[in-house]
Amino acid sequence: MRACFGPFSIDTERRRLEKDGGELHLTPKAFDLLVLLIQAAPKVVSKQDIHARLWPDSFVADATLVGLVKEVRRVLQQRGDDPIRTYHRVGYAFSGSLAIWLNVSGVSRRHACLMVAGTSVTLEDLGSKNGTLCGNERITKTVLLKDGDRLQVAGVVLVFRATSATASTDTRPQRAPRRK
Repeated sequence: MRACFGPFSIDTERRRLEKDGGELHLTPKAFDLLVLLIQAAPKVVSKQDIHARLWPDSFVADATLVGLVKEVRRVLQQRGDDPIRTYHRVGYAFSGSLAIWLNVSGVSRRHACLMVAGTSVTLEDLGSKNGTLCGNERITKTVLLKDGDRLQVAGVVLVFRATSATASTDTRPQRAPRRK
């Protein structure tokens, strides 16, 4: 994944965080925390889920997590902005504006915009040369997306997936029910 927010860009494959082209340093766990929060944005990630993801087989005090959040904030804060939001006694969320990078010819630097507001997600073309499609329709105004919508940005086809707050995030294969 490569995402941009403000003057920052993060590349998970290369494990790089950059600001205006210069590399910034985060410890490995702080980098993993930032990636976790960005991938879940705008949802709140509970402390329990963060502990399970960053330290799956060990007990770590909450103070360690607080230290990682402080490290990420120290590196990212500018002009008083804080892209990490604290939900006291619950967890943390990434609250910065994200731009997803598609490194494909024909995709403009500012091609389209996905806006998340509560449980609604809208798509808007930003005047791109090659256009943005939802289904087979070229977008000329803001469109409300629904689960399963097929999007096309230049030659790249994407499928929008929305999950409910109660949807399981378990990625293990499910067993078929036993027959009697």
